[in-house]
Amino acid sequence: MFSACALLHTGCAGLGDPAVIVSSSAVADYTARKFQDGRPVRETYVFMPGRYYPGATVDRSLERMSFRQLAEPLAQELARKQYFPAPDLKSADLLIVVHWGVTDPRISSSEMRGQVTYHFDASMSDAGVDRPPSETDAMFASNLPEGHDALTLYPDLPNDAVRAMEFEETERLTDQLGGDMANANAILLLGYSRQLRQLSELPFITTAELALRSDLKNERYFIVLRAYDLRHRTGRRPRVLWTLHLNMRSAGVNFREAMASMGDVAVHYVGRNVDQVETALPKLKQGTVTIGEVKIIGEAK
Repeated sequence: MFSACALLHTGCAGLGDPAVIVSSSAVADYTARKFQDGRPVRETYVFMPGRYYPGATVDRSLERMSFRQLAEPLAQELARKQYFPAPDLKSADLLIVVHWGVTDPRISSSEMRGQVTYHFDASMSDAGVDRPPSETDAMFASNLPEGHDALTLYPDLPNDAVRAMEFEETERLTDQLGGDMANANAILLLGYSRQLRQLSELPFITTAELALRSDLKNERYFIVLRAYDLRHRTGRRPRVLWTLHLNMRSAGVNFREAMASMGDVAVHYVGRNVDQVETALPKLKQGTVTIGEVKIIGEAK
């Protein structure tokens, strides 16, 4: 069992925060077929390890976690929705690729120095998210003489001062680019692209968007499950049937504890499409589920 603390992720950050953030998507015809009459249909699968993201902080609980130690608890949760391990790839209905690790937020040097710089966040564009320029941006740009940038408005400054300003601006842009790339990667790993794209269409920034952006600045454990259809191929590559992103704040917990929380929440979303990023509180339980041997094949390239 679990409880949803909010339909939208509005953030409840704190040390040892138990909340699990969920982003789930699925093909409509698959969901209809899987949950006929409200009951899940039995399917078989094999696991494949995807990419492991170690992050920038030394984390022994994550480093010492083998893929099998990750896969076996996930298999127990999947069995609750009638997903069972297949003896081999040929007899499996699904191939489930698992990516896991911790995000690597990048704090800019200007932030560390306490400087505040307002700029367009290119990471949102890289992840398919864009927001129209504000009226203030347009007014500032319209006041610049044609063919000039901000630095050329000060022609009387000494050369050393100009060079210092140019160096600082170059440093800021380089710093910004690195941060934008890190943010774009986190957006994709956490599954926030669709939600941020929707929120960016609003004329104002909501608390939901602020919460999602805040997550990008914190280290967060995550697991991504992506299921491929091995039975109904229409081309050379199998079709993706569903994708599930789970994440939670890493501060105050170890990866094994986080994995248990994310696994408990996963069972309520697997194979289903949810329009918005949701926040769920796991209700951890005691008990066991007997399943067959978990089959793991190769590695995703």
